[in-house]
Amino acid sequence: MRCPSLEEIAGILLEDDSSSRFRDFMTHLDTCRRCQRSLTDLSELPMDHDIGDIFTPTRKMVHSDDFESPSKPFGIMPDDKPTQLDHLIFETKIGEGGMAEVYKCFDEQLGRNVAVKVIDSSVMSSRNLVRLEQEARIHAKLKHPNVVSLLEFKVANGLPYLIMELVEGGTLKELFKTHTVNPRTLALILRDVALAVQAAHDLGILHRDLKPANILLEKRVKSGSSDSSSLFSGNSLVPKVSDFGLAKLADSNTDLSKSAMYLGTPAYMSPEQTMGDSSRIGPRADIYSLGVILYEGLTGRLPFVGDDLTELFGRIRHNLPVLPSEIQAGVPHDLETICLKCLEKDPRARYAKAADLAEELTRFLDGNPIYARPIGPLRQLVRWARRKPVLAASLVLLIAEVITFGIWNMRSAATEAEARVREAEARVKESVARAKAEQKADELQEDYENLKSQYSYAINLTHSNADELERIISKGSREQDLRKFKWKLRGQRGELAERMIPALDGDPAFDTLLAKAYYLSGVRKKRHGDHMAAAEQFRNSIDKARSHFASGKTSLDHRYYAMRSFNLLAESEIARGNYEAALKLLKEAWDNYASHGDDFELTRAAKVMSMQTAFRLIHCLEILGRFDETWRISTDLERIERVPVQNGEFDVDILY
Repeated sequence: MRCPSLEEIAGILLEDDSSSRFRDFMTHLDTCRRCQRSLTDLSELPMDHDIGDIFTPTRKMVHSDDFESPSKPFGIMPDDKPTQLDHLIFETKIGEGGMAEVYKCFDEQLGRNVAVKVIDSSVMSSRNLVRLEQEARIHAKLKHPNVVSLLEFKVANGLPYLIMELVEGGTLKELFKTHTVNPRTLALILRDVALAVQAAHDLGILHRDLKPANILLEKRVKSGSSDSSSLFSGNSLVPKVSDFGLAKLADSNTDLSKSAMYLGTPAYMSPEQTMGDSSRIGPRADIYSLGVILYEGLTGRLPFVGDDLTELFGRIRHNLPVLPSEIQAGVPHDLETICLKCLEKDPRARYAKAADLAEELTRFLDGNPIYARPIGPLRQLVRWARRKPVLAASLVLLIAEVITFGIWNMRSAATEAEARVREAEARVKESVARAKAEQKADELQEDYENLKSQYSYAINLTHSNADELERIISKGSREQDLRKFKWKLRGQRGELAERMIPALDGDPAFDTLLAKAYYLSGVRKKRHGDHMAAAEQFRNSIDKARSHFASGKTSLDHRYYAMRSFNLLAESEIARGNYEAALKLLKEAWDNYASHGDDFELTRAAKVMSMQTAFRLIHCLEILGRFDETWRISTDLERIERVPVQNGEFDVDILY
């Protein structure tokens, strides 16, 4: 590639980085000193210039092979100790990130301390050079008291650097490590940060990497006060948002971070950020990150953690956080409600704007009612159920296909159960009539009466639980009552399943129900510490699924319970370090029962279980060093995520 003119370089930089011309230029730039100098000249233009309008007839770039090369590579070498750059005297390093280092410097020209950000030459590339300039151009647009001020962007001796306001109060991350921040102070800090984020959004700027380490704190001590504790209350801490290295103009098609699969710091990413598609990320992703920061400040821990990115991203996308009040007693109810609204999986359910979040925090601080609605008793049960799918199976009295219902709809579930019992009665009567000639009517009648007895028991229990839940709701949300109700249902689950097994076993028509009953019985035995008996019941559940799979009649229901049983058996093998045995179980579950993304639609439960099977399978393969086998599963995993979920607010099968 020939060296383009300065005007051509500017045009290339305006193109999407997926264009062939952009890619060719970046490859060329890595080795061409001439073009590197041209790019440096572009970088030294005033910050208020638009890159598309930078040319004037008087500004020429003379290309010559006699250009003097810099005496050292761009950037600061890892073992360098910078001392001076132009009028800046380097004092101490105060921060570092993936591609840059930040130093406290003294500006001899203006007689003040500043912060200087320079690229670390160990990661220096033409792309990172352009990224630093983009960061400067985006940062320069922002003028807000809660945003670190960018003073200048310069290039000296081939070294690009940013000169910024020096904030010496540390970071919010450091504050979280050294102090327990009271809820009011936390709300004050996050309110100001939200206002700064709104100012960025108003200019079309998405930060995309909000986290405690990127929120600097300026300390303001009241005159006459020597009490250091005053720094951590009231308005003594002024937060300032920093590090716009991953920021992006919302209406820009060019994203210099597109080469990275994910944008941001994993634990603070929104569900949509974990998908790896920057085009899906909007302002509400920043609001989610603020929710993570608020959660961390309230509880002292992150809402989601994982042993690797696959596990972490899976939890961010599909799990619900433990309520802050369950971790830390005394968390204000309204602040918890605000936090959970920020952490909604669906961006549309979060605050529409950062300004709305700031307003809610102001209402909390002023003692006024907030607008966000707290989670009611039913949603509390649903959240608890979805967060702990194995324990929460007790919320659904699945003692026949009929008793698959939402906890908000227990009454109609019992009515549906009665209708199905009448259908079963008609079916058994037909069987009795056909069996009279074979002298087996009495035996069938006995089986029918046994079956009807179990159905009646389940129906009565369902009505009773519906009555109790309605009483709890009518009294309002009382955590103690809800907790007792959960434990009661939990105890009923396996008992009901085991009562059904003798009545149903031996009839292939009931294999679907038996797969569920065996699974629930296994869970009950596992909870009571009888792991061998639990494993036997899980294998029984798998056998029923295998039978239907061989006959070609496998339903989503069969597939789901088979996957659950396979996963629990594999989980036991993993706990004992038997990864080969676990892998064998998971491969059968994956090959025969999981969705590979080719379904027209899925139940929410089948979709989530397919993904969990994939996560565990990838984990086992990685532990065993069989990395080449993971790519196909990862590809299918991405396809599964795109499969629509069957209509319905909540598919209760996910509870199991």
